[in-house]
Amino acid sequence: MENLDDCDGKSFKSLRISFAKHEKTDALKFCSAAKDKGYHVFVQPMDAIGYTLEERAEMIHEVNRFHPEALAIVDTFGAMYMEELETIFNQMDNLLDKNIKIGLHTHNNLQLSCALAEKLISLAVQADRDVVIDGSLLGMGRGAGNAHTEIIAEYINKYISKKYNIQILLETIKQYILPLKERIHWGYDIPMFICGTKAAHVDNIEFMKKNAAYSYEDMYNIIDSLDAAERKRYGANYSKTDFTVLENACNRYGRKQ
Repeated sequence: MENLDDCDGKSFKSLRISFAKHEKTDALKFCSAAKDKGYHVFVQPMDAIGYTLEERAEMIHEVNRFHPEALAIVDTFGAMYMEELETIFNQMDNLLDKNIKIGLHTHNNLQLSCALAEKLISLAVQADRDVVIDGSLLGMGRGAGNAHTEIIAEYINKYISKKYNIQILLETIKQYILPLKERIHWGYDIPMFICGTKAAHVDNIEFMKKNAAYSYEDMYNIIDSLDAAERKRYGANYSKTDFTVLENACNRYGRKQ
């Protein structure tokens, strides 16, 4: 925090702060201190479906104390379904201060990013709450990508209020995003689907792609052999560069074949 200057209005004004569950205590202290320095703080605890109702209630209580711009529902591994989103939203709507927005950050592993965003908007209208949806043009983002800005904008234009210029978004995609798409891959495919079904970090799949010619079935079975924490690669003191656990699982699977 000592490296963050006070917000003077001459540079960035907003901070989107994401953190794993084991980092929560320190992260929320940072969020509160950043709010005190004048920033618009967007709190993004990763892996929303990895929290129990009790754990989430405790976090919401802490967030209410320093009143950020928004507290987000983050689908880190692209593993969330509509039913889970509705359960989490209803809990947040009941417990979160009404002046704090509910956010959403999704990944498209199960082809649900935009559907989840549209569902959240619908729920927010019914509950009379403000929401913040993270999106990117053409769904650009690591792995399976994120919710498509152009799709969400069209939904809002049709069902909420006509406020977005779709033609401008399409022209921006054509001019700036499609050239990137020619040399950088993102979007739904079967390995990303496997990550979504198993709530697994994309690094696991990328490692297997680089180190051996695994079939889709192999990838599915190897990821399935890991426990929930090992799939996520976000446990306390779990190095993101250490793939020993995954290598061992690959070796065990190879010996069984």
